[in-house]
Amino acid sequence: MYYAPSKKPTRTNNDSDEDDEDDDEGPRCISVNDLAPIKRMFSIADGECLMMRHVMPHDPTREFILPMKAVYALDKLKEALSSNSVAFLPTNAVYLMNYLIKWCQYLQSKDKAEIMRMQMGWTENNEAFVIGTNEICKDGVIRKAAASPLVRNISKLLKPVGSYDAWKTSANALNEEGFEMHAFGMLCGFGSPLMRLTSTSGVCVSYFSSESGNAKTGALYAGLSVFGDPKETSIVDGNSTDNAFIGRLLNLKNIMLGIDEASNARPEDISRLAHRISQGKAKMRMQSSVNAERDLEMTASLIAMFTTNQALYDKLVQLKASPDGEVARIIEFDIKRPDKLTQQLGVEIFDTFRHNYGHAGPEFIQYFYKVGEEYVKTVVNKWLVRFKRDFGDDVAYRFYENLISAVFGAGELAVEAGIIDINLERIYTKIVSEVMDLRDNTIKLAPNDYKTLLGEFCNDNQSKFLIFDGERMVNQYDPKQLIGRIEMDTNTYYITRSTFKKFLAERTISASKFEMIAKKENLLIGIDKKRLGAGWKGGASFQAVWVYVFRSNALEGLIKDLIKLDDPAKN
Repeated sequence: MYYAPSKKPTRTNNDSDEDDEDDDEGPRCISVNDLAPIKRMFSIADGECLMMRHVMPHDPTREFILPMKAVYALDKLKEALSSNSVAFLPTNAVYLMNYLIKWCQYLQSKDKAEIMRMQMGWTENNEAFVIGTNEICKDGVIRKAAASPLVRNISKLLKPVGSYDAWKTSANALNEEGFEMHAFGMLCGFGSPLMRLTSTSGVCVSYFSSESGNAKTGALYAGLSVFGDPKETSIVDGNSTDNAFIGRLLNLKNIMLGIDEASNARPEDISRLAHRISQGKAKMRMQSSVNAERDLEMTASLIAMFTTNQALYDKLVQLKASPDGEVARIIEFDIKRPDKLTQQLGVEIFDTFRHNYGHAGPEFIQYFYKVGEEYVKTVVNKWLVRFKRDFGDDVAYRFYENLISAVFGAGELAVEAGIIDINLERIYTKIVSEVMDLRDNTIKLAPNDYKTLLGEFCNDNQSKFLIFDGERMVNQYDPKQLIGRIEMDTNTYYITRSTFKKFLAERTISASKFEMIAKKENLLIGIDKKRLGAGWKGGASFQAVWVYVFRSNALEGLIKDLIKLDDPAKN
């Protein structure tokens, strides 16, 4: 590759004296291989960029993105080119910079820059949908997408592979009775792009089974195969970091996120991910050089599906005593083995999704644009109204409502388009029945559980209470720290408010909610100041403190247990 400068390049402060050795302004070879930009692009993150093509005699042709801000910084230019096998003499660096700048000027005069896609899914104005290296436009045209390096790894996995007919055969095989939950998993793949039409950005679905062989991973693969490679697009390793989860979430944006074998994931990671999926945002980041938010804050709106051998609800209880927020955002189904499922049938249906995928998604998006967004909204809203009528209209279950409306609205569109042929009515009836069971049996902190909390606190702090029966002190020991007092004759229980609030906070239980429920159950009778050490010889130095005042016959058992623990002879 030769460059003929019109005059000697301007010397920069970083140039060495060697750059002045050759003043020849005629054509000079600056690279032994062909190197040229094939188009210009604009990235929200990097600004003006060139898509470079480097042709080598024995290696595959390489294409890479070169930001213009790197072109104007010689050190960054040398790093970017050398990392892509472009070999050039240091004395030619300035000539190479000028060569690229003139190419950029020429391309600017020829056509507008392509917008570099930072995420898959809907573009900013919903005028196109990006799937892998293609984007489907509103007018039905499919064109090449200028994918950012940030999404290049995932974009390579979102493409049609294998036979579309083979995929359809397996998808329609899920129409058999007993496979309703697996069919729902497949429908989630179609429903994910429609989540942006609902009132919540995202929602999580968990397929739980303590037994193997129930095809929960098969259901996950069925959903992921709508747009791409189900095995490679799913996150399998339970040890994946929080940043890996969020990175994949933002890359996919509107295409279903799959997390297989979430049993090993940490409860805190599951909790954070569930909240971020429902909000459609990653954690806030700041610019490194100034105290301001970054201009680029990517969002997502999708369905995330987990498979697990341990119920996520049980994992979340390890983190919080009352994980109400997460339970609202994660709809967990206990997957049973269909009666008709044999090993051979499982291979025929679910293994097919691993080798035949990526055909249905593009056709679904094309049908979306064909019928128009207003029609799609009508279909989604129809299922929303139906679910509210069948299930009940409660804002606490908005994630349930949006999941069902997006999934079954998408299912109706996919049937209309001839992509699948399944009985939506039977699947809907099964899913609504399962969701009702979740509503009625999901983990909730019942009023009686608040009484249990008192017992737990008492048992954990048995040596820090004074127990009185009238004026007689029952204790056989002098507490070194005093946080509570029990008066047996009136069944009254005093606890220092600050200590008990700390106890509740450690279990992520709202103190105000505890007070409200405890008062409603006539357990908490007031908040008062009390000298806990009154009547005890060592209590003279103890001042009055704010305490919770509890009164309940249920405390009698706790008091007896404390007395037994205090006096082994009474055991």
